[in-house]
Amino acid sequence: MEQTRSPAEAFDYIPSGPSSIHIESFSSRVDSVEIGVTYGLHEGGSRILLLRPGQNDKTLSLRPQLGDEKETVVELSYEISAADTTLFFIQRNAKTNRIVDKIPYYRALKSSVKTDLQGGVERAINQLLITGQYQGTDSLGQPVNAYFLSDGKVKGLPFSQYTVQMDFTGPNPGDELIFDTYSKRQSSFGASFGRDTLRLYTIHHTVGVSPSETDTTDLFSRGRLRYQLVRVRKP
Repeated sequence: MEQTRSPAEAFDYIPSGPSSIHIESFSSRVDSVEIGVTYGLHEGGSRILLLRPGQNDKTLSLRPQLGDEKETVVELSYEISAADTTLFFIQRNAKTNRIVDKIPYYRALKSSVKTDLQGGVERAINQLLITGQYQGTDSLGQPVNAYFLSDGKVKGLPFSQYTVQMDFTGPNPGDELIFDTYSKRQSSFGASFGRDTLRLYTIHHTVGVSPSETDTTDLFSRGRLRYQLVRVRKP
């Protein structure tokens, strides 16, 4: 997502294991703990982390569950550097102990930020794509000074909350920014998350048949540019 600046494009590169992992603080006196995981960018779930050494003293086993690859064991491992701690989701062949898959995870939020699994994913994506102050114009040429906070609040626009679309399992318009979700003022815009420029477009919705398909479905296209906002860089 950092490379493409597009949640919709990044969705095609989601790893075979969890796309995010959330571990709350826990007592060392327990023998296992439930941790949160997401699959895709949207579907939440959990795993049981067994607090006993795995292959070495920096590895902990995960309890097997439905959906794991056959004849594999699953573990979490970690490496500590001066910059950060890297977590690894590891799948091993149960007979040979050979590593079949190893996915790295990097800390998205500071431990001082108190949130749940979904809130952590949303904050991390917000910080990567949009958090910051912007200046620009709306479709009428009026000046706009907007500030997007990492917790989903927005100031300077006729809305109070925003959500970056992360669910791409069904028909959708692609990259999308949704304001004031689940309220009478809910509004959706097609989004282009540039490194310096945020562009928001009207979304057109029609019902039809997409190319190479035979079934009727929802079709989406971008309309006129509604907001063009340029990030304000701090001196």
